[in-house]
Amino acid sequence: MAGGGNARPLMENRFTNRFMCKFNWGVKIFGEVACKGCGRCIDACMGNIDIRAVMKGVAKDVQLVK
Repeated sequence: MAGGGNARPLMENRFTNRFMCKFNWGVKIFGEVACKGCGRCIDACMGNIDIRAVMKGVAKDVQLVK
């Protein structure tokens, strides 16, 4: 962020925002998932979080609930 500010200083808030933006708000606002599966966020992630693996796990858990 310009000027060194950080709107989400806690890592958990940044993590939540990333997923909500790509998989929840994009669907509600634009009618489609904002993630296109390019993998750039995986390469840039300092925590080595693979968003594809996380979403596969979430999808698996959601199927178990139904």
